[in-house]
Amino acid sequence: MQYFTEQGTSHREVVRQIKEKYGDRAQIMTHKNIKMGGFLGLFTRDGVEITGILSNEKQLKRKKELETEKSRFLSMTSPGSVGQNSISGATGSGIVREPAQGKTEIRTDTISSNGMELVLSELKELKDQIRKGPESDEGEHPSLEAIEDLLVQNDFSHGFIKNMMKRVKSELSYAALDDFGHVQDRVVQWIGEEIGVYPDTSDKKNKRVVLIGPTGVGKTTTIAKLAAMSILDQDNPEIPRVRMITIDNYRIGARGQLETYGDIMNIPVASVETRDEMKKKLALFEDIDIIYVDTTGRSQKDFKNIASMRELLEPCGSKAEYFLAISATTKASDIREICREFEPFNYNGIILTKLDETMRIGNIISILAEMQKPLAYVTFGQGVPADIEKASRMRLLKNLEGFSLNVEKMKEKVGE
Repeated sequence: MQYFTEQGTSHREVVRQIKEKYGDRAQIMTHKNIKMGGFLGLFTRDGVEITGILSNEKQLKRKKELETEKSRFLSMTSPGSVGQNSISGATGSGIVREPAQGKTEIRTDTISSNGMELVLSELKELKDQIRKGPESDEGEHPSLEAIEDLLVQNDFSHGFIKNMMKRVKSELSYAALDDFGHVQDRVVQWIGEEIGVYPDTSDKKNKRVVLIGPTGVGKTTTIAKLAAMSILDQDNPEIPRVRMITIDNYRIGARGQLETYGDIMNIPVASVETRDEMKKKLALFEDIDIIYVDTTGRSQKDFKNIASMRELLEPCGSKAEYFLAISATTKASDIREICREFEPFNYNGIILTKLDETMRIGNIISILAEMQKPLAYVTFGQGVPADIEKASRMRLLKNLEGFSLNVEKMKEKVGE
């Protein structure tokens, strides 16, 4: 596939350059505003840069041939031309009569079924050819290769890319593929539709929230962010009574870190080490609106300790909301394994942490779609509570690398 990049002082100027240089072969992919010229950052001027791909001559020629063939077949089967040599020659079975005007006419209702099946078969084959696009020794339509490159660039899993490309080929005609902007919009929309979002629970009474996950994903800071969000919630006229409990008494500084956050926010912090202690603390906090529980970081392969932690958390009850924290920097295969190994907790959704540490999020979108797990929150820094947001489809779509995203249009398609 051939790519091109052209620059100029205006969008119109660059498009004219592209048309003059490449003609109808050029398909525009993306455009952006840039700074041109200057020296050491001085005396620059505004400009536009456009990138795109070039269709090969064989594809364009074959496409025109197919359109011509399509028109020919349609004219053969139109009501005013059924009596011409096309179908009568193909079937030889029409009943010929001489009307009063002296013109030969063929009654189409008596044409043999074999003859009609032959024509219909040819029409279907032609339709399939036009939809799929012309065969070429140089590969598929350039837009297919370009969109697959973008999906790979964003670290989507092999299975996700395979399914997405299959959908592109089955739902977009060859003519639609010529408009790469349209192809991008449809693919981004389909990606957005694959993102599940955990519903916001308005009930702020007797709420128990437990955060689980592997070591090093930032659970303690995330618990503090969640607690801060709840007491600073502008939509809640009454400030809820909040407590934090930690069972992470093994990692050096973990308890002290949470207590520091608690002192700043004026939220008491308790520490428990056994199932009985957890039961007593929860009974003591029975009238508290929201209790956040921070857990010990465990490797997803540490089955024994995961089982013991599950037993310790049992007093939280079946109504507790469990969230699995996963770092956005984790590769797809590890995300899949983490989701599976923590499944015994029957967690409600995912909290995606460290979104600020990566530019590619196809890995998390791919696996969450595969595992059918909704996203509840995203975090993107150490700030408490500034660097946390409730999950939304648009929040992730904005992080896609290389895609040209029409934000307002996409909001209409996939929501916030």
